[in-house]
Amino acid sequence: MCRTVEFMHSSSLFSGIGFFLAGFTPQQHLQYELMIIREGGVITDEYGPDCTHVVVHNLVLDDPICVTARRDRKTVVTRLWVNDSLEYKELMGIDNGLQREDITTMVQLMGSQLSKPLVARRVTHLICFKFEGEKYALAKAMNVTKIVNHQWLVDCLATWKILPEEPYSTKSGYECYLMLPEANLQN
Repeated sequence: MCRTVEFMHSSSLFSGIGFFLAGFTPQQHLQYELMIIREGGVITDEYGPDCTHVVVHNLVLDDPICVTARRDRKTVVTRLWVNDSLEYKELMGIDNGLQREDITTMVQLMGSQLSKPLVARRVTHLICFKFEGEKYALAKAMNVTKIVNHQWLVDCLATWKILPEEPYSTKSGYECYLMLPEANLQN
């Protein structure tokens, strides 16, 4: 079942887009549902053919709903994508690699600091899109820094807490990105 509300839309930013929300608390679900509908979007109660976009919160890339959505060629986005699209009044690009400025902003929002030199006593996490390069090798050799992909930072910010690193340390953001087409082609 799809839901829209009869009221004047403030814009048609999400016009023609069917959204399925996953991982949200009931209160968050209602909040995002209203924001999306106000912008002309449609909310589907169940995952299915009527949704074109799956908005996830508190879920990792290999969660079954994310894998299924990619396999079904749906667009998988986070609530940050919705927020950014609303803020800039245009649909934001869909890419899994964050820019350095985005990482810096998110680190600061979490109340932490970004450090360019890798100093063992000061650096707690190395956030990598690819698990390679000089800093990565140094962090591995030091064996004191937790190495995670960028999605860890996105999810920490979304939940406003430090999440366990393990689900984010087995595959780099690049490896997850490469898996997207692969997941889309699998039945």
